[in-house]
Amino acid sequence: MPDTQFGAGSAFDLYRGRLSNWLRANMENVCPLLPRTIGLYNDKDKGIITGWEVKPPGFDFSLRILLSDAFPFAHIKISYVGECRYLQWPHVEENGFLCLPISGWRPIEDLVLSIRERIGLALQLLDDCQSGEYVKSESAKEFLSYWGRSAPTGAKALSLVDLSCSAPRLVSAIKTDKCWLVADDKDAIDNWLSNQGKMPPSESLQAIFACIESPPALPLPGNTKQFLSQIVDQCPQINSFIGQLSIFEPTFLFLAVQCNGSTGLIGAKLSPIQENGFQKPKRNGREPHCSARRMRRAWACFSKLTLFRVERADSEWVHGRGLDPTHQILANKRVVILGCGSLGSQVAARLSQAGVGHITLIDPENLTPSNIGRHSLGMESVQRSKATQLASTLSAKFPHGSFHGIPMAYQAVLRENPEIFKDADLFVSCIAETDQDQSWDAWQRSEGIFASTVYGWLGTQGSTGHALALTNDGPGLSCFFDPDGFLRNPDTDFQGDTRIKVEPGCGTEFQPYGPLAAGQVELLVTRLCLDILTKKVFPPHHRIYACSTNDLTELGGQWTNQHGHHRPDGYEGSFEYIPPVSSCGDCYRCRAQ
Repeated sequence: MPDTQFGAGSAFDLYRGRLSNWLRANMENVCPLLPRTIGLYNDKDKGIITGWEVKPPGFDFSLRILLSDAFPFAHIKISYVGECRYLQWPHVEENGFLCLPISGWRPIEDLVLSIRERIGLALQLLDDCQSGEYVKSESAKEFLSYWGRSAPTGAKALSLVDLSCSAPRLVSAIKTDKCWLVADDKDAIDNWLSNQGKMPPSESLQAIFACIESPPALPLPGNTKQFLSQIVDQCPQINSFIGQLSIFEPTFLFLAVQCNGSTGLIGAKLSPIQENGFQKPKRNGREPHCSARRMRRAWACFSKLTLFRVERADSEWVHGRGLDPTHQILANKRVVILGCGSLGSQVAARLSQAGVGHITLIDPENLTPSNIGRHSLGMESVQRSKATQLASTLSAKFPHGSFHGIPMAYQAVLRENPEIFKDADLFVSCIAETDQDQSWDAWQRSEGIFASTVYGWLGTQGSTGHALALTNDGPGLSCFFDPDGFLRNPDTDFQGDTRIKVEPGCGTEFQPYGPLAAGQVELLVTRLCLDILTKKVFPPHHRIYACSTNDLTELGGQWTNQHGHHRPDGYEGSFEYIPPVSSCGDCYRCRAQ
């Protein structure tokens, strides 16, 4: 069966023919590329399927015009034919492939303008690369793209190092089954691996972390002597730590450098020095003292250099690319979540993604198949504790965090382990059972617990959602619910029908809402939690989500007069609003006061 995407009469075939005609009319020595040449440019899924080699008039080198399988809707690719300049010139990859800007005209928009632009950009890049200053400055801007590109397989590292501390120091490094892992100390590595269900290695290897001022530029150091003189000499303080190492063991150096407003990491491994020609360790196992100067000279002469590509995996990078000003605040916060159902599990996942460092999950129930469609856990966790399974999942996803699941009702935890609640910065209740929430509210007030509680729940069939933050003083939860457990000021009216469905079993009542409705409220609750943790808002505070009028009508409900005070005139879509919060003056708590 013919391939209609590239066959005769297709857009690809039509524009390829036009491009071929243009090249033959404007370039010299136009020659179609052979399949083996095209194959040179598909090692990184570039999708190149055809092309030509041409010589621009007035130049003494050739270019290869390359078309990907997305042509003519994708830009034309170009490679340089000449002496290999990979890792010598910036923006020049293997086999001379040029990394050109993605802006400009595409062939489908204007073929002639597109090819002229691309060839012009290619010639300009090659001309710029004749300048040593351009090569140095441009490659320094993107040093992470070049460092370690020629490193052997396995020369990769993940860094958990805390970059908020720029002082040079000894750190720990170990080899995992996939890459090297470096952190401030062995405990951090052990915790990271343990959270992922992996056994930590028995020992770590010697490593140094330091910050340097100038990013490395092409050409990169090719041996240990060049590395020490070009890179390490930028941080003289590192010598005090070098003197604490052994030249007879492999040594890792992990360096941080500021560039383009962000911090990049590079790494290098120095092979151990053979004892031949050096004083051997004493019989008692201790090595003779060796000065930093002598060690550097030995490394420079006898140690093999391997450049490492280092990817940041520290909390600050994972949760905001190092540019989130609230990260350090959230990383040190402790949140306790009561109820890990369809709403609580999703809120827990979002808070974890946002970088909250310590989360305790409390829920006495196991996951059932009916939970899966709205829950953050999947079928592999069915009939297992929601709390412990969620903690395990989040630990594996965010191993720099601390997640603890307790498969008990919160009342039992209060009796057996009350200190968990005393240390919390925020409580989140997604139990959505009025008597349980009322009981929690009463306990928090009686104990004088300062931390706020954010209550989250969905209204009938997910037509509304609430995020309500309260403290141990001011309005209580009873100000919002009547003695029968219904909202005092509801937004919807289903004519007395609560729409609760019941399965043929005891305690099987449920609300038939879907994941989209839960998703709206999940974000509502999460945003309020984050705003309180970062002190953008202060309790008491109430946020309400309301679906569209059309959706409510389809569900069989209608808006109340109370809701009409908040819905914008003439607007029928979904929206959020913030109602005023005050004591009701009618509940048992208000009357007692």
